[in-house]
Amino acid sequence: MEYIDNIRQLLDAMSEAAIAVAEGKVIYQNAASLELVGEAGGEEFRMLFPLGLPEELEESGVALAAPGRRRLFLRAAAYGGVKVYLLRRAPERWDAPMDPPLLYGLRTQLTNIKMAADRLSEAALESREEETLEVSSMLQHSCSQMTRLLQNAETILELEQGFPPQDAASIMNTAPVDLSALCHAEMEGLSYFMREHRIDMSLDCPQADILVGLTIRQCWVVVGNLLLNSLQHLPDGGSLRLRLRRENGCATLSIDDNGDGVSLEALGRLFGANKKEPGQGLKLVTAAAARCGGSFLVSPRPGGGTSARLRLPLSEGQSALNAVSYPYTEEILEGVVSQVSPWLEPREFLPELLV
Repeated sequence: MEYIDNIRQLLDAMSEAAIAVAEGKVIYQNAASLELVGEAGGEEFRMLFPLGLPEELEESGVALAAPGRRRLFLRAAAYGGVKVYLLRRAPERWDAPMDPPLLYGLRTQLTNIKMAADRLSEAALESREEETLEVSSMLQHSCSQMTRLLQNAETILELEQGFPPQDAASIMNTAPVDLSALCHAEMEGLSYFMREHRIDMSLDCPQADILVGLTIRQCWVVVGNLLLNSLQHLPDGGSLRLRLRRENGCATLSIDDNGDGVSLEALGRLFGANKKEPGQGLKLVTAAAARCGGSFLVSPRPGGGTSARLRLPLSEGQSALNAVSYPYTEEILEGVVSQVSPWLEPREFLPELLV
């Protein structure tokens, strides 16, 4: 057919790797894709990837994914009855990772600053002076954002370079983490802020002991960054839906919102396609998925908003995180809040709200 010939000409003119798929099978691929994935003519396209492709990527006209250990970013666009996938190799390492001793020194200094901020908060609660309360909330807000950046940087080193974690909470477990318990803790930790912003947030997770092979901190950071990405595009009064299931040997975490939505160009920035805008948060999520041999997909929702799907292979063994061994604590609250702190305002860190 003429439009098939047009697609072939279009793909051949591209420097980016591109594959044309019809009825699930590869019908044409350009030279750049041959170098990236090898000859795949006539094969089922989804079988090129360890866990297959998320269904949403096959159905959506525009999407971006990072599937499995193959470490590829994919974009999808529909042309008539043909789906064209554009592929790009994901970087094996981050462009400018921080030096481990430097991170350790930064954490030490941040701990000292946080102790001073806590003492100021206590003094503000006693004095009730407006200026002291304001300064205290600003300092706590800054500490929370610095904590998030440091947690992200440390997690990047763990995931990308095999650098061992420094804190006992992460060192304690090569044991799997119960993702269902973690999601429930996230819901509890954010409940106050959801009410304040009139966000309708719900969790659909009827199953327990959904175990994955990441450390506790890695799980907190990954889920926190997914939530932050939705919240930053969500107006007050919006809705946020979390769904966690066991599916085909994987834990599938879905996060859907009805926010502003996100264009393909913006998705590229979120995944770090633009080096000037590294998109640390979602780039970190892709690294976690790749570490486990899972997959990650982000796509615009047809009615507006964004849909994210994280798939991680299930693990076996005794969980390092569950409702009994890792109960909800003030420390967990701080960890949850720090991951969404860029979305929050300094006034939400007033001392009376943190006790």
